[in-house]
Amino acid sequence: MEKRKFGSFKKAILILCFATAVISAMVFIPQIRELIMILGDSAAGKSINRELWSFRLIFWEIQFLCILTFIVLFLIFENRPNQFAKNDALIKTDIVSWLLVAVSSVALIALAFQSNDVWLDETFSLGLARHSVKELILLTAQDVHPPLYYLILKAGLIFNPNSVALAKIVSVIPVIIILCVSNVFFKKEFSSLYAITFNLILMCTSAVFHYAIEIRMYSWAMLFCMLCCIFSYYIIKKNSFRYFLFYVIFAVCGAYCQYWTAVALALNFVMTSILSFAKYKKIKNILITAAIGIVLYLPWASVVIKQVSTVTENYWIGPITLKTFANFMFEAIPLSGFRKIIAIFFLGLFFIKTVKAIINKDENSFFPLICLLTPFLLIICATIISLATRPIFYSRYVVPTIVFTIFYITISLHSDSFQNKELCFIFLLGVSMFSIKIVEIFKNERKCSEAYQKFTKTMKENLSDDTVFMFSQNINSHIPGCIAYFFPKNRICGYSISEMWTNAIFYSQNNLIETYDGETDICLILNAEENPPSEFSDTECHLLTISQYPANKFCFYKGQ
Repeated sequence: MEKRKFGSFKKAILILCFATAVISAMVFIPQIRELIMILGDSAAGKSINRELWSFRLIFWEIQFLCILTFIVLFLIFENRPNQFAKNDALIKTDIVSWLLVAVSSVALIALAFQSNDVWLDETFSLGLARHSVKELILLTAQDVHPPLYYLILKAGLIFNPNSVALAKIVSVIPVIIILCVSNVFFKKEFSSLYAITFNLILMCTSAVFHYAIEIRMYSWAMLFCMLCCIFSYYIIKKNSFRYFLFYVIFAVCGAYCQYWTAVALALNFVMTSILSFAKYKKIKNILITAAIGIVLYLPWASVVIKQVSTVTENYWIGPITLKTFANFMFEAIPLSGFRKIIAIFFLGLFFIKTVKAIINKDENSFFPLICLLTPFLLIICATIISLATRPIFYSRYVVPTIVFTIFYITISLHSDSFQNKELCFIFLLGVSMFSIKIVEIFKNERKCSEAYQKFTKTMKENLSDDTVFMFSQNINSHIPGCIAYFFPKNRICGYSISEMWTNAIFYSQNNLIETYDGETDICLILNAEENPPSEFSDTECHLLTISQYPANKFCFYKGQ
């Protein structure tokens, strides 16, 4: 009797969910949104921003529908253990997994075309890509990063070196490869359900979206981490020399892409080798491939030593505190914002079960543990080095290793030791759907595009080749570098830029002048809250935004 009552209750809840979904979906109708905003005007006592609140209402409705979807799925599958996981035909998981890859890929490519704005480091990447291979390597050797990404970027821009959108596509490509590789790997070794889980978590992590369209090396470093993670699995499973070799090749690529990625993969290789030796009692493959890796990196070793000595003497990163250490840790955890708490909960739950499994001598639990330890050991090692020398580690250096954490969650979520995995997966799916911020990200990119168009239009109307740029004392140090890239013909007064940097972005050191005496065409750039000095008090000022930086005041002085 109680069971029947509970069944009726579930039906009532399902009907209520469907009815609520239909009614709330009316928010997508523009006239309904306008009616709601009129009520908002009355409640606020003033006219509210229509564009902003229209976007908020749509975004909140999407989140609300995701929550309702989660509730419906939970009620449908609550009493159907294993059916969801084992019967792929029930929900066509193969189709769903590839559909997810396709939708994510299209979204990333579309995102790359939304805006042409770039920040300081991206201008350096774009500048280097226009040099010859020899010059590129020589200039990279004077910087603090290895050359592989810049060479990849140069190859990607071979037909259009000045295309920002194409440069962003070069960063999108490795993320699409990760989506495809994870789909093939998990389907082959486990099931399509694993692939869906991995790719959902990956695409619900805002850092992945951010670095997928940034003209820097982090998405490529992430790809090499993913490939090494997969070959680490095969090394432990089969101990074949070819898997060791593939691992080392991709690890060396990672090392030529980003130095902290090299440290992370070195730590992962050591743990993988120890586990392989403990399991198979063979060391030959380990020693040979380790030697191959060292030989492949020797050509760049002298440059690394020089760059490390330069960085330890002087670098821009601030001191390591408990807050920065916590930020490092949070960067290694997937999902976004407060939703990371969900990921932390799962990580803690899975870690306890992993430890128990290891105590019970479950050999299958060692590989997931290696995945989990890799990013956090990197953070610990980097923090110790920074405290022992000087701060040389930043939170974004953790981002490529986030695939290890996602790998751990994916494997643990579907492990035999975890009960009610079907319900857990549905819950994770609901959280992931709730976490998807594609609409918000597109909105942000559109804002950046509008700001960039306003910037270029204003500068075109007010700038000439004779205009001299000046900056307030408190200006963000990145702004002069961006200006030098955007306007290579114009002079900059009272601000120094390193010769290495100006060479990289094709800006002449002769354009850096010390005084503006006699100049009648000046653009003074201030922070938004600053006022121009008395000699520029009658100038026309515009509030403009460059990339991700706060708005600055651009004051154009046209003297006699």
